Amino acid sequence: MVKQSSSPHRPRDDVPSDNEEVAKLRLILNHKPLSALIEHGLVKIDKENEVVVKGPNFEEGRSLID
Repeated sequence: MVKQSSSPHRPRDDVPSDNEEVAKLRLILNHKPLSALIEHGLVKIDKENEVVVKGPNFEEGRSLID
């Protein structure tokens, strides 16, 4: 069976988190697809290391995890 490649425009939701803060935010917002979190700048994908890291607007989501 041939494995279908994922769309280059929609990140996989199973990419691991870089650190605990990112993991907590993703867990709290697990009803949102990863692509939505990226679109809002809360997180981004470090393609070199294949992990999800803090995005430029991560601090806006911090109140959800504190």
